[in-house]
Amino acid sequence: MSGYVAMSREWLEHDIFDGDVFSRRDAWAWLIASAAWRQTKARIKGHSVDLERGELSYSVRFMAEKWGWSKSAVDRFLKLLTREGMISMRSKTGTTAGHPAGQGQSIITICNYAKYQTAEVAKRDNEETETGTTAGQQRDKELTIKPLNQENINIPDYEFGGKVIRLNLENYRAWEKAYPNLDLRAALQSRDDWLATEAPEATRKNWFVPTSNWLANLNRKHRQPSQSDEQVSVPC
Repeated sequence: MSGYVAMSREWLEHDIFDGDVFSRRDAWAWLIASAAWRQTKARIKGHSVDLERGELSYSVRFMAEKWGWSKSAVDRFLKLLTREGMISMRSKTGTTAGHPAGQGQSIITICNYAKYQTAEVAKRDNEETETGTTAGQQRDKELTIKPLNQENINIPDYEFGGKVIRLNLENYRAWEKAYPNLDLRAALQSRDDWLATEAPEATRKNWFVPTSNWLANLNRKHRQPSQSDEQVSVPC
């Protein structure tokens, strides 16, 4: 089977999938969807680490909880993907990771990430489908195939796009105005790292209000004595 499907990452957190045990196919899709789509940062054992496009960093314990697997099963699956050349793994210092199951946290690189996540590939595949089956098009001429391009791919453009926290420009500006005493991007990055690796599942899934309250408290600690607090409720 060939071709390309553009899907929002939001499907990963849909309530309908709560409690489902992942198949190996599900786990592979989760790794691709959870990888950074642009350069970002992650926190590993208290240290900030740069992640390049196509990289992600989660503990084996975290992935086991998300997938409904044992830690040893996650460890074996990652080793299988490494042997098959589908991922590579390294520690934050750049050496090959050799942690036993459930210990440590490595950086995972999705090999050939652009093959899975490049809109140009989607556009090319759709154009090839349109031009490659003239007879089929004649039979089904009532079916209009709309070429996939940047305008009709339903992928949100986030001003802050973390592993958990994702804000569009409007919401980001609203929080920037509400919490003027903070370096908002740095605060969100710190909160996002905590949500992704340490927060309870319920807090991770419903991050918006707790994060707004957390920012309000942080803003209060950094305010000047003459300033008053302002907290806004921004729709998700």
